[in-house]
Amino acid sequence: MKAGLLAALATLAVAARGSAAPPADLLLLNGKVFTADPAHPWAQAIAIRGERIVAVGERAAVEREAGRGVRRLDLGGRVVIPGINDAHAHVGPELPGTPIAVKGMEPSFDDVLAAVREAAAAAPAGGSLKGEVGWTALSDPRATRAALDEAAGGRPVVLECWTGHDGLVSSAVLRAAGIGEESWNPPGGFYGHLTGTRTLSGALHEYALWRLTRRLRSEVPAEQAVRDVHAFEQQALRFGITSVQDMSNALRRDAFVRLLAQARPILRWRVITFPMVEPSQPDLDEGPEVPAHPTPLVTVSGTKWILDGTPVEARALMRDAYADPAGRYGQGNFRPEAVLAAIRRGGADPLLLHAVGDRIIAQVIASMQQLGGEATWRPRRLRIEHGDGLMPDLVDSARRLGIVVVQNPSHFTIGDVLSRRYKPEVRARFQPLRSLIAAGIPLALGSDG
Repeated sequence: MKAGLLAALATLAVAARGSAAPPADLLLLNGKVFTADPAHPWAQAIAIRGERIVAVGERAAVEREAGRGVRRLDLGGRVVIPGINDAHAHVGPELPGTPIAVKGMEPSFDDVLAAVREAAAAAPAGGSLKGEVGWTALSDPRATRAALDEAAGGRPVVLECWTGHDGLVSSAVLRAAGIGEESWNPPGGFYGHLTGTRTLSGALHEYALWRLTRRLRSEVPAEQAVRDVHAFEQQALRFGITSVQDMSNALRRDAFVRLLAQARPILRWRVITFPMVEPSQPDLDEGPEVPAHPTPLVTVSGTKWILDGTPVEARALMRDAYADPAGRYGQGNFRPEAVLAAIRRGGADPLLLHAVGDRIIAQVIASMQQLGGEATWRPRRLRIEHGDGLMPDLVDSARRLGIVVVQNPSHFTIGDVLSRRYKPEVRARFQPLRSLIAAGIPLALGSDG
């Protein structure tokens, strides 16, 4: 399946080649082709020239597109779909180290420590350890770097929550990253502290985590980083994904573009800048400028800011208090004036904002109205990533401002967490999907993987 299939199939039905157009060099025949065209949803064959689809329809009509030496591929009745676009992904080099094998998504902290000891016993001398755990373990009061230090024998250890927003690291990792015992919080993130002190506990949240893991990933050898990109592409292709939009938190923009050039990708990539600075700072610290199209299958476009957390750790910024933990409203990553500065930057370069809670979404909408309203923003198609808290009273304003919502189906698997976090009346309105389409708000889907 060619990478341009989605756009072409969405607009083509039965078509005949104009007499002046070059002939097709590949025919896909005897298939069940889903076109995504309501008037002609199914076809039998596709004609392709180079990287473009030139006809979709019945076999006899498509055969007329053939040139000399055309290659014919008999699909044997197999289904062909448009190539899927993953509108929200996080790709990059895997963290180095021996994996920590935990059972399930939400192991207890005791289970995690046991797995750390087991991994440390099997790892090379002095080698680092890495693992993915849940909020149950990371929110345990005993979850500190001292506990990791003891279990791992002083090795470097990085634990990341499966949400991607929180982590816990050992003392060796903090030292290697130049993070002191009483370091101040970085822009957009914060460190955990030992109770009643300013001493860092080893917990890292939001941008504090991403700044550290970006540094670690930047040290992965180029050959391994290329293999990791290839592994992602092969997995994506097995799901029918032919293009991916990467929220480039793993590496600085210039470094990720260089990595893709080395990897010579087979998917189409959109690289989205993910700054680690305060939005009002003039320099985004993403390295030298890169071309909009540095290689044939790579486009560099857009800037992403993460404005709040997730419901899992009760940090999606809400207007109504959480049911559990009671009395909390969540937490924004930036001050309101910094959010305004982030939105003000969204001019010619597309703007993408992680905004989950209804309070932060309302703040985004108010800022857009303050900075020009519909006339300014509707053509710019600002994207809200996730948008779980786009409540009914905010939908019309979002539609008029031209907001696009990118949701992640994986988020629908945590209904038990949401039912615990939110009061029933809030839960009933949380995570809209079909209602957004009905209201005329453009909607896309991404893996968030």
